[in-house]
Amino acid sequence: MIAVNDKVYIAVPKKDEAKLDAIMSNHNVANLFSKEDYKQKNYSLSQDKVTFVDYIIYQSDSIEWDDEYKDIQDITSFVDEHPYQQGGRTMFVINESDEVDFNIGCYWDVFTIGKEIIVQTVKENWNQ
Repeated sequence: MIAVNDKVYIAVPKKDEAKLDAIMSNHNVANLFSKEDYKQKNYSLSQDKVTFVDYIIYQSDSIEWDDEYKDIQDITSFVDEHPYQQGGRTMFVINESDEVDFNIGCYWDVFTIGKEIIVQTVKENWNQ
């Protein structure tokens, strides 16, 4: 079972929400995460085209992220099956010292890390 300490941020495409929810529910940890919708803007240089991908952001401020726990292994394996590269999954863990302790994928394309974690939102006035 997950204990309390670290902050965990996970971003998965909306199409993967049900799978991650099932993994979390199977381990009785879904209630430890909040969820919000997010729209990721992707720009393809080769196609000179902008696309948007619907994401779900999972966040928990009260978890001990220990890779010896079965629930952690299953969540991490799921995210790592398709790591973020315009349309994949990403995650990172902030430890008690406020340092990125663990990550999968290019989390910096979705999150900005500073004194607080900010999900980068799509601005309506973007022209591309």
